[in-house]
Amino acid sequence: MMSQWPDPATEDAWAAYWNDEATVWDSAPGGSVSGELERVAWLDALTEQLPPAPADVVDVGTGTGEMALLLANLGHRVTGVDFAEHMLRRARDKARSVSSSPSFADGDGADPPIRFVHGDAADPPIPSGSMDAVINRWVLWALPDPERALSAWRRLLRPAGRLVVFDSWWWGREWIEDPGYRPMLTSGSEVSGDHSMPDDLQLPIKDVRAVVEIEELATTAGFVDVAVERLPRVEMAWRNAHTGSIMDGLPIHVLSARTPTPSGSTPRR
Repeated sequence: MMSQWPDPATEDAWAAYWNDEATVWDSAPGGSVSGELERVAWLDALTEQLPPAPADVVDVGTGTGEMALLLANLGHRVTGVDFAEHMLRRARDKARSVSSSPSFADGDGADPPIRFVHGDAADPPIPSGSMDAVINRWVLWALPDPERALSAWRRLLRPAGRLVVFDSWWWGREWIEDPGYRPMLTSGSEVSGDHSMPDDLQLPIKDVRAVVEIEELATTAGFVDVAVERLPRVEMAWRNAHTGSIMDGLPIHVLSARTPTPSGSTPRR
């Protein structure tokens, strides 16, 4: 697949932005998983959405590896992909720090049980048809060509493979006044910390006004059984962990879908 980026300089600038974020990501609201209540809520959400373990799962845009670690804890064979080297460095360090735990040890405990790979989340360097599930958290909004990314993720999946995308309405506040509106990301601040997103970077999901538009993108990419739903248990854990922060009260949703199943075969789940 050809690069989705408008030019290499923009891609490099966006990677640099997330490399900078790596220094604060695990201490920022929404970066790490804060406490046991939130950890259990995410584990339950992953268990509900994914095939039974052990499955081959790729976490695209893995960042510092929070979801990858939870996936490994559930017994999955995990690959994490990110284009920010500093994020991957922190992910590898965190995985090594827990590799001696029985939940994570991969035999001799010398190495983390997760394979972390440098690459574009929207065009992962993963063989076609090699995965049972593709997941990501807080990633789809940050892609300049989400439709092509969804098509790339479908390419990675086996028949009846699962797509699981966790996200929130980061810039939209309409849901507070009208919960039935189902808004998606809108326009807003483009500054995180003291550094800014690249000036010429266009992120289409920020301008999407309704969840149905995201569902249509996934359907166009070839997925079936496409749905978006709220995650009340995760939201409750977030309220407990992030009261008073910029994340306080944000809704959390999951886009779920699967690849078509060949006629006559039975889905794994």
